[in-house]
Amino acid sequence: MYSILRQTYPHFEWLIINDGSTNTVSLQLLTQAAQTDPRIRIIDNDANIGLPATRNHGVQCAKGRYLFFIDSDDMVEYSFLEKCLLCLELNPHFSFVSSHTFGFGAKEYVWEYGYLQPERFLEDNYTVNCFVCRRAVFDQLQYDNIKGGMEDWDFWLHAASLGLWGYTIPEFLYWYRERDDRAKDWPDIFDASKRQGFIDRLNEKYAKKVTSRKFDVSLSTGYQRLTNIQPVPSTGPGANNILFLLNYQPGEHQQLLIRDYLRFFKLQGASITILIHRLEADHYNGDFVDITEDIFISDHLCAKQNRQEIWKYLIISRNIQRVISINLPSDAQDLPFLKAIFPELQTDLILISLPKQVPIEILIRQYQLNSRCIDHIGASSHEIRFMLESNTAMYGKVYFFPPVTRKPVQPFSRQKVQQQKMEWGIDSAAFTIAFTGQIGHEHFHWLKALIRKLRSKQYDRFLFLFGVWGPALSLFNEFIGRNELPVNICLLPANPYQTLLTETLTVADCCLDISSRNGFTDSLREALRHGIPVLSIGNEGIKDIVDPQTGKRFIHYEKPDRLVSDLLATLSDLANNPGKMNRLHSSCLQKASTVFSPAHPLAIQFCQPEKHAIV
Repeated sequence: MYSILRQTYPHFEWLIINDGSTNTVSLQLLTQAAQTDPRIRIIDNDANIGLPATRNHGVQCAKGRYLFFIDSDDMVEYSFLEKCLLCLELNPHFSFVSSHTFGFGAKEYVWEYGYLQPERFLEDNYTVNCFVCRRAVFDQLQYDNIKGGMEDWDFWLHAASLGLWGYTIPEFLYWYRERDDRAKDWPDIFDASKRQGFIDRLNEKYAKKVTSRKFDVSLSTGYQRLTNIQPVPSTGPGANNILFLLNYQPGEHQQLLIRDYLRFFKLQGASITILIHRLEADHYNGDFVDITEDIFISDHLCAKQNRQEIWKYLIISRNIQRVISINLPSDAQDLPFLKAIFPELQTDLILISLPKQVPIEILIRQYQLNSRCIDHIGASSHEIRFMLESNTAMYGKVYFFPPVTRKPVQPFSRQKVQQQKMEWGIDSAAFTIAFTGQIGHEHFHWLKALIRKLRSKQYDRFLFLFGVWGPALSLFNEFIGRNELPVNICLLPANPYQTLLTETLTVADCCLDISSRNGFTDSLREALRHGIPVLSIGNEGIKDIVDPQTGKRFIHYEKPDRLVSDLLATLSDLANNPGKMNRLHSSCLQKASTVFSPAHPLAIQFCQPEKHAIV
């Protein structure tokens, strides 16, 4: 009941069908429910008529154009109904929509199957009976009273035989309660001697019709409009409501920084909605759910052609006053589009980095970084701010907005460092360099030169730790070869930004930062916060952070041998100069304490919105 009444989409009637219960506690709960919320309507069957007939009875009593089914012992996430409705509205060829499932209770599991392979339903029931469908579906079929249960399995195959099919939102929005006595409810399924006979009967009824049909389970590429689920926005200006636009790349070097920016606004009293409008991954890892539960992924609900409908819907339904894109949007027309539809809306950017390969003049022109389309830009470094202000009419609109954090600025304890080194088998005398960037093709020219140099016993004291995973690990094996690696290079075959960043920095004397973009990385920020000097190659956007007092920046030499020689000379100087290392250590802590403080005046200045109500 709690999970239903807290749905983010509030416009529904809830029919609770009492199938002739005589349980005193149940009847008391039904009475209380009817008094709790005017949307609840209790319907009492004259006698116990069974699950299929009860569901059909509920359909006959329902008033809405969409129907949502849920059994009495299950739960849904608060956004389940809203996301299913958006998906159905923007994909008119889907008859019903559900989601991935958490199993809980007597057994715990995750269930990622669904409607994507309709022919597999002839072998097994791949989804559960919690879904949203069009009312018109029940003009063509109803639930049959199946001996031995599994009415929903028969329902899916019956729908498929009529050419009706659906879609599974690849998010875990449904909680299915497993019970110890589940087998007694479906004897034809859990009794091995009866199961195949049950499947044979289903195939006899539906196999020919199902296999002869073609089902489109892809998202609709035709332009669709949301016409039936526009909630009325709240009256008045409301609170500080912000919609954040994100490109989601799990494991990217900016995820921790994005979290800190979101937390910062939340601490300033903002109500946060997140729209992940480009998902560069198989699924969303839930990285931001501790900050807000109001998270939408447009790639899960509609094709690119229709995502602007979701933007408009969220801005109106949440009474959004400010849209902030963290880094450049995936489409250059995104923010101009929003400004054209909602001219009073404040549209801002937070630039953690800039694509290195694209000249700033082209970016400014391509993304229309001017006061007509964008009200403010928060730059994570002064260098980005200077690059923008020197090339655009945005002068005075670009703020230095560092990735502030409430985490304390403090070095790792000696005990923690020794413990981590023992755990990883690192010699306490080794001078350790943690590589915290993401390795790509562009790095292998100097990596090969580095490997050649490290074969000399002159550098035996150095230990390079490389976090390598996914395609980069294949590149290492392909272009360098595992057998060619010197003993003082250690590969950590995991994603350090999610699992090993802290441990890697704990054992590091220096942090080697290589970014293909101009700006902050979470590893750079974390290194400075713990007093670890940063050696940065090719990152133009952090000149004001990585300086002779906090580390060293290297020019991106065309000749890799020269770059490597310069790098190793610097490392040798630091490894043999404890006094210099101590000064760098103190300067890093001092820099972090001033730049990353939540009380940073420029951060506060950027945070204060010019409030507008969207009506």
